[in-house]
Amino acid sequence: MITVIVPVYNTESYLEKCVDSILAQSYADLEILLIDDGSTDRSAQICDEYEKRDSRIRVIRTENRGLSEARNRGLDEAKGEWIGFVDSDDWIDPDMYECLLRRALETGADIAECGIRSEQPSGTVAKKRKALVVCGEEAVRELLQPSLSNVVWDKLYKKSCFETIRFPADRLFEDVAVTYRLLMTAGTVCTVEDCKYNHLQRQGSLSLQYSMKNLAGYWLSHKERYDFLKDKVGAEENKKLRKVCARAAARTWAHYHDCEAEERKAYAAAVGEMNRFVRQCIPLFGERGWDTALRIGVFFPHFNNSLSFCLSRMLLGIRKKKTADTIAEAES
Repeated sequence: MITVIVPVYNTESYLEKCVDSILAQSYADLEILLIDDGSTDRSAQICDEYEKRDSRIRVIRTENRGLSEARNRGLDEAKGEWIGFVDSDDWIDPDMYECLLRRALETGADIAECGIRSEQPSGTVAKKRKALVVCGEEAVRELLQPSLSNVVWDKLYKKSCFETIRFPADRLFEDVAVTYRLLMTAGTVCTVEDCKYNHLQRQGSLSLQYSMKNLAGYWLSHKERYDFLKDKVGAEENKKLRKVCARAAARTWAHYHDCEAEERKAYAAAVGEMNRFVRQCIPLFGERGWDTALRIGVFFPHFNNSLSFCLSRMLLGIRKKKTADTIAEAES
């Protein structure tokens, strides 16, 4: 049996399409857990209606604790030998789980991943997968290429992969924090090349919001990944891991120095830890092959925080003035 975990929070406009796509699966031996994470719209009512309609559906109610905790609750409740995740504003092709499970059984894999279609405002982007049957350590190298994705919802997992792994609470980019660890637990990882998962990139999505919470979570997840993998992969993979950390740090620092005082205070300790990492692990002028913006982005955190903060604010002020002048010229 496959347990499909669907965290639900205020997605009444998308939820029926999502659940209908799961109920329509050609592989029918499913347990579908709708984790209502304290929704305040009609999502809870829609979940209840589906539970009455199909015995494979079970609704679990929680206080609003976020996506990670909703997924963790689903993992704790799951009865299936295999685990899948679907976000409640996405939908899946009718044969997605049949294809993933068949491929996993053929190859003896603990994790199977398929391609995705990303529904964006500009149109649909299809991302097929490279044909792979690899061990867990090699799968991590493919993740850094990237031939595999960081997200959890395009995959099917043996439940045993989650024996000691849970999503970090109250953090976005939680997929980044767990995917490499899940791959490392797997004896074998395989892919289905075709696109079977449909992901909606919609306005208002938490992961698209530019905030210190998002950026700090993005930074921390990549830093943890670096710490975990740096002694397990080769020199080239290490360079890639550092570069992603550097980019995450640069983005976080650039936003931090323009925050309101209250938000800066709330994230001061986290940013201090980030800057210490940059000073210890990233060269002052970055590394060969990095673009100029990234080299500049990691330059300031090498210095005393207060000095770096003042220089950053000064440059930001210049940039804002130039932008305002450009707009004024265009309107005159």
